Amino acid sequence: YRAAFVPHTDFWVAVCILPFEDVRKAARDALTGISFIPEQSKTLLSRFIDQMLVFSDENDIDLAAELGETIRLTFAPLLRELDMTLVLKLLDHPFATVQAFAGHVLLDHSTPVDQLPESVLQKLIASGDERARSVGVRLFGKLPAAALMTKQDVVISFCISAHSDVRQAVRPMLEKLVMYNVEFGSVLA
Repeated sequence: YRAAFVPHTDFWVAVCILPFEDVRKAARDALTGISFIPEQSKTLLSRFIDQMLVFSDENDIDLAAELGETIRLTFAPLLRELDMTLVLKLLDHPFATVQAFAGHVLLDHSTPVDQLPESVLQKLIASGDERARSVGVRLFGKLPAAALMTKQDVVISFCISAHSDVRQAVRPMLEKLVMYNVEFGSVLA
């Protein structure tokens, strides 16, 4: 039965945002079990990303998080190559759940973390949502020590974050940085 619906991208998007949790779960399970041809996968991913970008009703915040998880489960290989412009648009979305999704995309993206704009990490850790901040901390943790030495503003923004979870999560990474370069510790002090 699923094969009949495979080429219908609008159908899949519509079913994945219905107000019925059991239907959305069934759709997610079906999507993860389908082998799409590459062109279908790209088209469907594009439609899902478009949907993420148009969420605007406060009642859709949790739905956006759920759709993001469906996208990640279904299209992980394609997300590694997702156009950076789209990722940055997702990061600029007003919903923290969409920002967190963008951060998750970046965690596994083919673009090395040290080549991301500094604003990416700063947006994530400044979020009012712990999920987005957590992804920001994970991205920060993927930065090589040598890259962090050149991104002192980013390091300092983590150290003085208004959110204690960010400050505490970054502490072990800072200890490693100071051991890597003692002079860097004096810059932070």
